[in-house]
Amino acid sequence: MNYVDNEFVNCMSKNQSYLVPDLDNLQVGMTFPTKAVAMQCVKEYHMHNSTSFVVAHSDRTRWIVHCKNKNCMWRCGILNGKKSNIWKITKIEGSHTCSSTMISQDHQQLSSTVICESILQMVTPDPTISVSVLIAHIRSRYTYTTTYRKTWIAKQKAIERIYGNWEESFKELPRWILAFKHYLSGTVTVIEVGPFIEDGQRVPNKAVFHRLFWSFQPCIKGFDHCKSVVSVDGTWLYGKYRETLLMEITQDGDGHTIFIAYAIVEGETSDAWFFFLNRLRMFVTPQPNLCLISDRHESIKSVVRCVNNNWHHVFCVRHISKNFMRTFKNGLMKNIVTNMS
Repeated sequence: MNYVDNEFVNCMSKNQSYLVPDLDNLQVGMTFPTKAVAMQCVKEYHMHNSTSFVVAHSDRTRWIVHCKNKNCMWRCGILNGKKSNIWKITKIEGSHTCSSTMISQDHQQLSSTVICESILQMVTPDPTISVSVLIAHIRSRYTYTTTYRKTWIAKQKAIERIYGNWEESFKELPRWILAFKHYLSGTVTVIEVGPFIEDGQRVPNKAVFHRLFWSFQPCIKGFDHCKSVVSVDGTWLYGKYRETLLMEITQDGDGHTIFIAYAIVEGETSDAWFFFLNRLRMFVTPQPNLCLISDRHESIKSVVRCVNNNWHHVFCVRHISKNFMRTFKNGLMKNIVTNMS
């Protein structure tokens, strides 16, 4: 799979003509829409030809590189045109006489940024694609075997290019909440934030995300036609910030699972479960005599005891059987315990 940089596509859509370089050859007169594209193409040229370069000079108008091998006289200069604002190869001196035969090893120019450009179109439709598959793709394209760590970093850069970085995503939360409330009338959201501390001082007009609860009105209304039984559970979120996702689910008359409410919290702490269960009682499931199913987590048990909710708290058989199996490792007895419930 050959990757075409989006900046090339954008430039072509503006009826600007740019010569896409042949990886076997760089020529004076080749043009590039941006400095980043020029750098990418020169790097790919060197990887394709098993050579390396170092940067002699780099600023807003010039990018000059020469061969890493001091005995090789190859040198290339790329300048930025003041009027056209495109980058153009203006000088190539000598030719590479130092090609390496170690094509199975990693390459100096095969950075995580270069790999990111190459795998972007693979990560976009499938962000869960494995690093080993990406390594195989890099090996097939460049004939170099990159390290797992470098490829993993490149994948994270690609995900950031697609979805934005973590910090910016958290900054978008207030707008995300307002959009839900505007377009999905009746949506319930509760967000809690903490103070932003810098150099030991609280910064005004800034806050740090703490917790978020939300539920959509169709789910709230739909629960009126479901069994008066709900189940709550939590799962870890994998990413830069390791929050926990809490959920409440129920079943309709046909046994179909319906998700009713969600929360992102700091972990399965007593405070976090109180935040979630209290909002459930207030906004989503205020019905009395509700049957609440959960695992035997101490935080949940302590919160249910202290919240005046008239709920009937029972324990999830699946969790009990898993814990039984973990302790006794007896499949037959596990089935008996499950059937007893």
